[in-house]
Amino acid sequence: MRKFPRIWKLIVTILVLTPTALVAASTPAHAIDIVTWGTNASAYRGMTGDVTVICPAAGSVYATTGTFTYTDSSSICSAAAHAGVITVATGGFVTITPNAGTAFYYGTTRNGVTTSSYGYSYPGFTIVDGTTDPGGIGWNRGASEFRGRGGTFTFICPAGGSYYATDGTFTYTDSSSICTAAAHAGVITAASGGQVTITPTTGTAFYYGTTRNGVTTNSYGYSYPGFTILGGTTDPGGIGWNRGASEFRGRGGTFTFICPAGGSSYATTGTFTYTDGSSICTAAAHAGVITIATGGPVTITPDAGTAFYYGTTRNGVTTNSYGYSAPGFTVAGGTTAPGAIGWNRGASEFRSRTGPFTFICPAGGSFYATTGTFTYSDDSSICTAAVHAGVITVAAGGPVTITPTAGTAFYIGTTRNGATTNSYGYSYPGYTFAGGTTAPGGIGWNRTAAELRGRAGSFTFICPAGGSFYAVTGTGTYADSSSICTAAVHAGVITRAAGGTVTVTPNSGTASYAGTTANGVTTSSYGYSYPGFTVS
Repeated sequence: MRKFPRIWKLIVTILVLTPTALVAASTPAHAIDIVTWGTNASAYRGMTGDVTVICPAAGSVYATTGTFTYTDSSSICSAAAHAGVITVATGGFVTITPNAGTAFYYGTTRNGVTTSSYGYSYPGFTIVDGTTDPGGIGWNRGASEFRGRGGTFTFICPAGGSYYATDGTFTYTDSSSICTAAAHAGVITAASGGQVTITPTTGTAFYYGTTRNGVTTNSYGYSYPGFTILGGTTDPGGIGWNRGASEFRGRGGTFTFICPAGGSSYATTGTFTYTDGSSICTAAAHAGVITIATGGPVTITPDAGTAFYYGTTRNGVTTNSYGYSAPGFTVAGGTTAPGAIGWNRGASEFRSRTGPFTFICPAGGSFYATTGTFTYSDDSSICTAAVHAGVITVAAGGPVTITPTAGTAFYIGTTRNGATTNSYGYSYPGYTFAGGTTAPGGIGWNRTAAELRGRAGSFTFICPAGGSFYAVTGTGTYADSSSICTAAVHAGVITRAAGGTVTVTPNSGTASYAGTTANGVTTSSYGYSYPGFTVS
C-alpha cells in the first residue's frame, strides 16, 4: 500500500470521510494506510504495535473470521464494523493490533456483520476500542466447535428464536443448540432471547432429556463431549408419566425429576423396588411420594433389581408382578407400608422365594379357595388363609405376613374363624403365616380319617358342639373310614353336646374290628384287616 506524507493523508481523509465521520475522527500519531473493504490484515502479520487504516464510507462486508480476535485473512473494515468501531455506511479510522492469533476462532453476529468460525490456530489481529459485547448466534448453533476448548464463551441469542434439537439436562451434548439449551436451563426465553455463557466440558457418560421452561430435550445413552450453561437452574426437569427408567440402567447415583400434575397411570411392576421398564411417575405415586393429581419431585436410584417383582395396590395405584430377575429402581422417600392385594390373590408367585412378604388385605373381602391348616398350599387365597389362621377378619382386613415354604406331604382342611379350607393329599409348595393361631381347626361330624391313612404323627381337630353321629367301625382302634368325632364320643374323649378337641393318630389298623356300644354310640364290626386310628 502506498504511503503518504501526513498532510496528504489529512487531505485524503477529508475527501474520503463523510462530514459525520470527519467530526468523530481524531488524527492518529502514526502512519495511516488507505484500504478498501476487501483488504485483509495479512500484510501486517508479524508487525509490532498498532496499525491505523481508513475504511471508506459506503463499503461492503467481506469474509471475516472470529470475534474479538480475527484471523489476519479477514477484511479489516468488516472486522471493525463487527467490533462496532465503524459502520458500513460511514467507514472511518480503524486501528488494529496484529498478533499471533488464537488457537481457534468462532464467528458471531454483531452490528449487522456475521463472521465465520475457524477451528485452528492462525495469525490474527484485534480492533482497538472494539466492543466487548458478546456476539449473536443463531438458535440452530451448536457448541461442537468449542469441544476441548478451555474457558467460557458468551453469546447473544436473538429474541423470537425457534427451538432446535438439544440433548441432556444440566449438561448438554455439544451438538445441542446453545440457545435452546439456555432456554431449557432457564437463562433466557425464546421470546426475549438474551446473553448466554457456556463452559465446554468432557461431557457425561450419558445424557437424559427432560422438560423445563417449555423446552423438551432428548436423551442420549453414551458418553459425549458437552457443555454447561452458566447460571442455569438447578431445578429438576419434568418428565412424562409414561417415562420409564431403562435409560438409567447401570448408572450410578440418583436422578431427580418433576412429574407433572394431572398425570395418568402407566404400566408399573413391583413394590418397593420397581422394574426399570416401569413408569417412574406411576411408581412414585404407588410409593406415596406424589399423587397423580398434584405430581411433584421424584428421586430414583437405579439398581440391579430383585430376583422377582410382586405387584400390590397402594395409594390408588396397582402394580404388576414379574417372576424373573430384572434391573430396577427405588423411589427415595417411598413408603415402607405394605401394598394391598386382592382376596383372590394366591402365593404361587412367591414359590421358592425367601421371605417373609407382607401385604394388606382390604376390609370387606370375600373368601376364595384355600387348602390346608397351619401350612397352606401356595395356590390358596392369602387373605382367606389369613382369616383361617386368625390373623385378620373378613370385616376388618389388615396386614398379613407370609413365609413361603416347601409345603407339606399333604394338606388337611379344617374350619376356623368362619373360613373352611380344603384337603389335598399330595406334596405341594406352601406358605405359613406370622402370628397365625396354633389352635386346631374344626371338622364336621361326618369327617373320616381316611385322608390321614399312612401319615405319621398325630392330628388334632375341634369337633363342634351339638353334632350328629355318623358311622363308626371298631372299638379302641377304629377303621379310618369312621367318623372321627363319633369315634371320639364312643371312646369317651368328647361328648356330643359339648364337642371338643380330638387328637387322631393314624395306624395300620387291626386284623378285624369288633363293634360295641359306649357313651350312646354303637359301632360296627368288620372282619378284615383295614387301616385305622386311635383317638385321644
